[in-house]
Amino acid sequence: MKKSFLFSLIALFVLLFLAIFAYASFYPSSQLFGKVVYRLDTDKKQVVLTFDDGPGEQTKQILNVLKEKNVSAIFFVVGQRALEKPEVVKRIVDEGHIVGIHTMTHSYLFRNNYYELSESKVVVENITGETITLFRPPYGFRIPKTIKTAEELNLTTITWSNFPRDYNHEGEEIISRVINNLEPGNIIVLHDGPGGREETLKSLPTLIDLVRARGFEFVRLS
Repeated sequence: MKKSFLFSLIALFVLLFLAIFAYASFYPSSQLFGKVVYRLDTDKKQVVLTFDDGPGEQTKQILNVLKEKNVSAIFFVVGQRALEKPEVVKRIVDEGHIVGIHTMTHSYLFRNNYYELSESKVVVENITGETITLFRPPYGFRIPKTIKTAEELNLTTITWSNFPRDYNHEGEEIISRVINNLEPGNIIVLHDGPGGREETLKSLPTLIDLVRARGFEFVRLS
């Protein structure tokens, strides 16, 4: 009886630990492992548009849409993909957008935190000629070492507050998911990485128009 109770108690503590770890590691607004920025500190109808995983096949067309709509965005690029498409990364900066890093290989950051962040930072800085100050962990996953490494490299860790999972949905559903969760200060995440982001591209013009129609403006993260 005592052994059974002890086993149950240990199992309960293990489950509790895992739940806390999962929350701290994945939940966008969690600050348990260190400071992250998941929204703008404002009550104004302002939002930030961001793109992850690129540059990819649709990045150039996405840039065309942003230019046409006069919207500034943040592109969190993967170091290896930046090396494959340096001209696209350079264009992102030349057209007034911000580039942040999304690690070198887009891996879960259980280990190699310093390599993943520092190497991608060097790669992107060499391409753009600018100092990189923003970092987004792949899948939003971070451990204390991740945040500490980012701080050592003078990087601010950015997560999100509006995540429509555009990679899993068609254009109309992407738009609906963003609009239905739209709030002041939102940091919106879309994706421009490999594998085809046609639905994201297709939804983008209407998405921008509808966000603005609701009185919101797209701003830069300062």
